[in-house]
Amino acid sequence: MGLDERPITDLDGPGAELRAAVFADGGELPIGALLVKTTLYQRSSPARDLGASLTEPDEILSVEAIKVDAMSRTGVSGLYAAGDAATSVPPSMAAAMASGYLAGAAAAVQLAAGY
Repeated sequence: MGLDERPITDLDGPGAELRAAVFADGGELPIGALLVKTTLYQRSSPARDLGASLTEPDEILSVEAIKVDAMSRTGVSGLYAAGDAATSVPPSMAAAMASGYLAGAAAAVQLAAGY
């Protein structure tokens, strides 16, 4: 696998098939697949609107997440966050389910304690 940092102006191929990357300098590179770095951002604003803090996307994983502590609590009293919204790792169904379970348990304990 190689790395070519020239700006790409077009992807060429019939239909949904990928044949080549076309560069700004006119060059082409025959390819059958392409890896693209993306940044995952929060798509809705309720946590932000309620005052929760977000992480800054880093150079490696590029995920913006709601900041939580080990018990899924945000910095806002009574506000918990879980799943893909509250983790800086790539999306995972198993991790999201475990995170939601923990957040629910922590919220139940807080409610039972009368906070």
